[in-house]
Amino acid sequence: MHLDATMCKQLRLVSTLCPMDETGHATTERVQTASTAVLDNDLLAESGQDAAQLPERHDGPPPAIETDGLTKFYGRHRGIEGISLTVEAGEVFGFLGPNGSGKSTTIRVLLDLLRPTGGTALVLGQSPRKAGPELRRRIGYLPGDLALNESMTAELLLQYYASLRGMKSMRAVNALAGRFRLDMSRKIGEYSTGNRQKVGLVQAFMHDPELLILDEPTSGLDPLMQNEFYSLVEERKSKDRTIFLSSHVLPEVERVADRVGIIADGQLRVVEDIHTLKARARRRLELHFSTPVPVAAFRRLFPVRAATANADSTILSLQVEGPIDDVIKAAAKYPTVNVVSHDGDLEEIFLRYYRRPPGAIQKRITVDAAAVPRRRDDTMELKAIVRDDPPPDGAIAEALVVEPGSVSLEGISDASAAIEQTGESQ
Repeated sequence: MHLDATMCKQLRLVSTLCPMDETGHATTERVQTASTAVLDNDLLAESGQDAAQLPERHDGPPPAIETDGLTKFYGRHRGIEGISLTVEAGEVFGFLGPNGSGKSTTIRVLLDLLRPTGGTALVLGQSPRKAGPELRRRIGYLPGDLALNESMTAELLLQYYASLRGMKSMRAVNALAGRFRLDMSRKIGEYSTGNRQKVGLVQAFMHDPELLILDEPTSGLDPLMQNEFYSLVEERKSKDRTIFLSSHVLPEVERVADRVGIIADGQLRVVEDIHTLKARARRRLELHFSTPVPVAAFRRLFPVRAATANADSTILSLQVEGPIDDVIKAAAKYPTVNVVSHDGDLEEIFLRYYRRPPGAIQKRITVDAAAVPRRRDDTMELKAIVRDDPPPDGAIAEALVVEPGSVSLEGISDASAAIEQTGESQ
């Protein structure tokens, strides 16, 4: 299949750049792969630094993605900094972060669409910069800012991708289009946002790549098509394909991912197994009693982060983290009618890591809540000394260091509190 040079440049290919033969036509040989835009020499040469390659592994298959201190600055502005990450072959990895957190920058560096300022990266055991087209043929990529030639039909565009990838048949393309209910006879310019996203998904999955890198893959899809996407991910996972899924949609990642990395402000805050991470989420317990109970008796328990009571103190609402054995034993001392548990979710964990600056320290502090003066808006203003071992009869709360000299406090009655820290952070 031949396209003239002008059309090739206009395609803004998702996964391939078009090399030209001596006649000025695009060929399917020695294809150079890329992202949503045709890369110019200035972009490819943006960083003259060719970081040392990470050491190759010889004990079994290499990780699908491995980075060490990966950093990208745009002038003085940080894109990502110090990203050290390993994604094992065959896993679904959720890369979570708000918009502007560095997710797309990380992906573009992994695909050699941007050159790193520092650090190293291996993709499928190879350097993205050195391996070139041969490596990228093994990758399926869906960018978050998908751009397609609006004058072409989806069928023609996908045929072109198939020819570049050496596919002998359109059977896989037709099957994927059927699953996503995509009418390939229409021009791209006539598509809704959701249908454009379907084209992007089809081109990413069509050649059954070893590694799928998907940036906000369900953006614009209706719930039915989202479920189809989740089924497709599960099928690829069963074939030991690796999926690196970047998203800010928490239920999406929670549903399909094996492990999660949370990135904020260009820095990786945590990488954890999804079940382990969810186990750290605070749960909400509702304890129903037939007679009033003292809420203070529950506030001082170690797993309790916050405790409130209804008007007659017969229903307590507790935020707990970790084993609740002490809570159950305390409740057993009173006539208990019912216990209702609401499991924590990934959103609570995500927000906790996102709000916490890098290196922030979680501390337990002790305050005398009864002695704290109230403001007119019924919030408390207090001073608290940070202690490593709070006395057992104190009101327990969790403090997150927000900035030097201040902390935010949770767990003191039902009021919000501003604290001046009078003790040294350890």
